[in-house]
Amino acid sequence: MVNQEGVEVKIKFVLGEFVFLKTDPEQNERQVTRIQIGMDSDVMYCLSFGTDNSWHYATEIDSSPNVLKVLGLNESE
Repeated sequence: MVNQEGVEVKIKFVLGEFVFLKTDPEQNERQVTRIQIGMDSDVMYCLSFGTDNSWHYATEIDSSPNVLKVLGLNESE
């Protein structure tokens, strides 16, 4: 996607896609319900989990769950 200034904007996740928050200890599945592109071409994703919505950058999101986090283990163990 290209913004108004002609700068290419990378959209990593698409509407309707199911994703996981890297920091969520339970690794609950969330759905991308909105995408916002800021004036400086930063991209934020609105993730829905039940009736809760929260905004996140792509660096906070993963397309697959972190099983070690669910088990209470650190990735380095």
